Amino acid sequence: MHNSRTLTRPLLRLSGLAAAATAGIIGLSAGAGAGTTPGNPVISAVPHVAAAASAPQTVTEAYSCDTSVLRPSQSAPSPGDLDLSLTLTAPATGIEGTSANVTLGFPATPLASGVSADIPALDSITLSGTGPVNATAGPGVALRGSGGPVTANPAELPAVTATGTLPLTAVGTTAVAIPPQIRVNLSAGGKVIAGLICGGNEGEVKINVTAAPTPPPVVVPPTGPVYTCTMSDSFSSTTQGQGSGPIPFVARVTGHRTTGSTDRVSVGVDVGSAAAALGGSDIAGTAFSAVVPVTGAGHGSITVKGATNAKTGQIFAGSGSLFLRAQGIYRIWAPKWFTFTAYSPRVKYGGKYITISSTLSCALSSKTDSVLSRLAVTGKAVPVATPGSGGHGETSVNGAVPAGAPNTGGGPRPGSDLPMVFGGAALLLLGGGGIVYAARRRRLGQPAA
Repeated sequence: MHNSRTLTRPLLRLSGLAAAATAGIIGLSAGAGAGTTPGNPVISAVPHVAAAASAPQTVTEAYSCDTSVLRPSQSAPSPGDLDLSLTLTAPATGIEGTSANVTLGFPATPLASGVSADIPALDSITLSGTGPVNATAGPGVALRGSGGPVTANPAELPAVTATGTLPLTAVGTTAVAIPPQIRVNLSAGGKVIAGLICGGNEGEVKINVTAAPTPPPVVVPPTGPVYTCTMSDSFSSTTQGQGSGPIPFVARVTGHRTTGSTDRVSVGVDVGSAAAALGGSDIAGTAFSAVVPVTGAGHGSITVKGATNAKTGQIFAGSGSLFLRAQGIYRIWAPKWFTFTAYSPRVKYGGKYITISSTLSCALSSKTDSVLSRLAVTGKAVPVATPGSGGHGETSVNGAVPAGAPNTGGGPRPGSDLPMVFGGAALLLLGGGGIVYAARRRRLGQPAA
């Protein structure tokens, strides 16, 4: 009997790349019984404005008010004393770059009979003052609030609360002092008839200001032409998953861009090298192949291919040759189909060494934004012949290139020149893809001896 774990481990490592790669990029849905299906996490970086929850800080001081303004005549005796108990309130904590709400107020306060007799019916009572702040260059936090109306000769002064907003400009401790002086305006008939000036001691409250947290990154879903893809592996002849979604291919052309020259066309998705994309995953090599249509001054298609050993090189890209026969604009389109394969290191099974491999095969299903590059070519037209066929892999783009012609990929069936295998889906999902797959889980049975 053969040990099925020998095959299971590398295959599951290849398969596991898909789940790891999709973290924070797309949602990966499993088959029946797999549980939830996360969606595409488009994250908005919203500044954090809520202060940490904790008990507010308060300080209360006694204030004495000058009531002589109620009797403007200098010969009139004082109506009596008016003492107010004022409380300053501020949050205990805050976040740099936000604002804190600060309040100052006094409760309903009984009035001496002499003071009450000198107060007519009032429209409102206004409390105002400025609380000094240690962390601002300005005068401090301005506080203002109103209460009322009040009947004539009231037995008590109604409670009034003033509010203000304090910008938290620096990390550390911001101290807010209770105003050393406040003003209580008595208004009637739309005007202030008396302004009481009150003074007290300068107690303070302290706000612990912390730095704003770093906003989360914005993850934008990929754009590009839509592909329909299937996944399979070298251990089974059945399809292991399928789906569709946009893939953001890019193209780069290097060469002379003149008629008679053979320029190099590179097409791929920027997911970086195998080492950067896969980290410590068990990948021995990768292969990429695609058929890229060309229209305009020349029309047909070229094959681009790329391969890597171990974890070096660009893993989801390939290049091919484009012979420039005529002047004008050549349009390089997104691949009409492509395959991508990942290979595990060789493992011993049944007395011999074998390689577990996996492939993603995709066909174009939508041409939205699928022109990758426009190449302006100058010079005189080259006579119709097939130059550059001396083993350099050039593809002549002139008249329509029939399906199955040399250097076209061999026909319309995706992946005919590469094994149809499963794990390459991981690399698509990792950086450039955006395809949500319905991959069904299966259990590897123990092979017969």
